[in-house]
Amino acid sequence: MIKRILPLFVLLIGLSAFAFIFGQDAHPPKLQRRKPPEDEQNQQKSDQKKDQKPQSKEDQDAITLGTDLVTFNLNITDARGHRLTNLKQSDVEVFEDDTKQQISFFNTSEEPFHVVLLIDVSGSTQQQIGQIQRAAKMFLNELKPDDQVAIVSFAESPTLECDFTHDRAKLERSISRLTVPPPKQGGTSFYDSMRIMVEQVMNSVEGRKAFVALTDGVDSTSTGSFDDALDYATRGDGAGYFIQVDTEEYALGMVMKNEVEDGAARITPQQLRRYVSVVDVGDPSRYTDSNKLSPLERREVNTKLYEIARDELAEMAEKSGGRVYPISGLENAPDAFKQIAEEIRLQYSVGYYPKPEKHDGQWHKIRVEVKVPGAKVHTRPGYTAPKESK
Repeated sequence: MIKRILPLFVLLIGLSAFAFIFGQDAHPPKLQRRKPPEDEQNQQKSDQKKDQKPQSKEDQDAITLGTDLVTFNLNITDARGHRLTNLKQSDVEVFEDDTKQQISFFNTSEEPFHVVLLIDVSGSTQQQIGQIQRAAKMFLNELKPDDQVAIVSFAESPTLECDFTHDRAKLERSISRLTVPPPKQGGTSFYDSMRIMVEQVMNSVEGRKAFVALTDGVDSTSTGSFDDALDYATRGDGAGYFIQVDTEEYALGMVMKNEVEDGAARITPQQLRRYVSVVDVGDPSRYTDSNKLSPLERREVNTKLYEIARDELAEMAEKSGGRVYPISGLENAPDAFKQIAEEIRLQYSVGYYPKPEKHDGQWHKIRVEVKVPGAKVHTRPGYTAPKESK
């Protein structure tokens, strides 16, 4: 028997821009856990006792799904772009590396799902934290009452502000309590937070998964790389939806200021190394301290870093089976949230055990064919197989 698959919908909210960082590279971040107020702790213990139920023999059997199960989501439309919501398993065929696979389960997404809001509270959000809080609260209204939500904030490291719950009042209180650290402590470890979110939050729940990122995608203080974040995002079997906020001009205004001016932002060593890795600058040793760069050079670095971020978000969305939604400002975020919630709600969930089995740590291509004339499929293009340890 196949265990009931709960969707996991992970929302990553962030306006990283540039860090207000002065000092050495950051240490690898860890997931911190915010202790809730005492009254909420007591209520949480009471709710957990009420929710505890003896495990039936059926449930015990359902938990025996193998770790080789490959799961992914499908968005299927007709020739006019209308979603096809009445398909059966017999209407769909799945191929891995051009070898047809036997589908183990096939269902729609009308069941409750999990949502993780990963909210950027780095220094660059000083002026936007109120708008971010309002957008996050509005997004809760797009979810069904049984959907469970967790809230994770991040600057230089991520913090679990509220664990999974369907208590909307509790979630709103957690969002309202979000604070922005002092500017000089406001770095943005986007890549590291992505990895930790997948590893410690998304992977804690089985089944269909997705994450949504409200971000400009510009990292400033991660110890890991984009490739690390991409690997975890695709390995986590979750589609990635990015609401890409345009903060380029805002960031440019900060990096063009002198260090002593209010609101000045330093281009971090991590960002300079990223820039030098893709641009022929002649003498890389000049690009170790942004204060030594001319205004023109700082402008060029800023432009390139945003170009890199746009490409990275597009790649992460494409390889995870999601999409990018560009917006000019946070006032457009609620509409994007609504579109994404509707898309995920009308997805199909598919799973299969690869034949032959793969434990090579390599990328394997997935192709889906639908037996409906003119049908179009949007899904992840493949997955990275686990590597067998020796």
